[in-house]
Amino acid sequence: MDEGRASQGFGLKDQPIEKFEQESLGLGEYAEVLTEFIQGCDTPLTIALQGDWGSGKTSLMRLIRDALINRSEKQRYFTVWFNTWQYSQFNMSETLALSMISKITDELVDNQNAVRAHKVKQAIKTTARMAVIGGASFVGQADLVKEVWGIGEQGASKSSSNDAARALEAIKSELAKIVGERTTGPVEKIVVFIDDLDRLIPEKAVELLEAMKVFLDIDKCVFIIACDYSVVTAGLKAKFGIAEGELKGKSFFDKIIQVPFKMPTRRYQVDQYIHRLLDQIGMDFDKTKDIDTYRDLVEQSVGFNPRTMKRLLNTLQLLMILEDKRRVRREEDSLSNDLDDNRRRHACRVTFGILCMLESYEAIYDFITRNLEPSQITSLRDGLATNEQYDDLRHRIQEQAGEEGLENAIEFIRTFVDCLQLDDEEELSTDEVNHF
Repeated sequence: MDEGRASQGFGLKDQPIEKFEQESLGLGEYAEVLTEFIQGCDTPLTIALQGDWGSGKTSLMRLIRDALINRSEKQRYFTVWFNTWQYSQFNMSETLALSMISKITDELVDNQNAVRAHKVKQAIKTTARMAVIGGASFVGQADLVKEVWGIGEQGASKSSSNDAARALEAIKSELAKIVGERTTGPVEKIVVFIDDLDRLIPEKAVELLEAMKVFLDIDKCVFIIACDYSVVTAGLKAKFGIAEGELKGKSFFDKIIQVPFKMPTRRYQVDQYIHRLLDQIGMDFDKTKDIDTYRDLVEQSVGFNPRTMKRLLNTLQLLMILEDKRRVRREEDSLSNDLDDNRRRHACRVTFGILCMLESYEAIYDFITRNLEPSQITSLRDGLATNEQYDDLRHRIQEQAGEEGLENAIEFIRTFVDCLQLDDEEELSTDEVNHF
């Protein structure tokens, strides 16, 4: 056995990494560069870590925070972490912006600015039932605004919309003073991490971005947002009727985000990551041969995404436990150890390939299960690209995955047939395809 079946527990946890020593994707280099940029940048500044669901945005943010707190000169940077998903789950989505301001205020408060913090918190509490974005929700709430800020006194405008604008400015002014007082000592910058924005309803994600621009454009502050750009564009469409390709949509994002950073998924150390995860769940694999196969199967089907990888490997572990129990019942342990290990590695990679196939190319899986002959599978490998007999299958794949998906599917089936083989024979045997 090239890689032993360790006695690890079952399942891979879907949790972001916290420290550099836990990192195996290659994110450490990017975290170091982004940290250096944050340390030297002018403020206020907003950085957006853009990527699909599960692409490693939270892990990268946690590495940056680790670098700022533990790898920088002590106490130069004060960090605040705001998880939008947690707050939105407790019927607080209508006041999410206020929750964010309240969280930041709580984190920054000390004995010197407790009075200012109390005033901000009082304002937040008073207006907590309003949808706060852009100030429009203050309209018609002049009494509440007056109660907290004294706005609407003699000589002030009686217009509630003017009161709303002045209330927003007052909250921002108090926050700026709190930040200013908090950064008069060793602390140079406040770095606020806003996570899981792309797990919100798209309209709420846009509203939170609006609120950030209104309230939090404050000197000495750096905001780092984890977001999926497609969620923001969907929110713009739902809230303002702005389509993704329109200039207004791009302008909205550009006004709020000064530094867009796309997650470097194509540069991840995929081989190293797969190796570590397979080892974690005790799967048998040949580190000199199988890792390339696992990587190719992933890249030609689901595409590399850390969260997707964990989901697939958790399912693989479950199915291999079932396979082990079936083998014991069949009393196949009489096979030599070398052959048994080879067959187990074969079962692992074939099962993983089938999982990738089901995730991305269900039409291919349906075809193979209806034509479960070695010669038919070999014919599919050789003819999927051009053979007329596969016209309907190609059409189904294109409908599901598009033209690029069809090209990936052609490469995938070649890789999959390679991983089916137990020996160096070019032709497949019945024994090699018995996992379907």
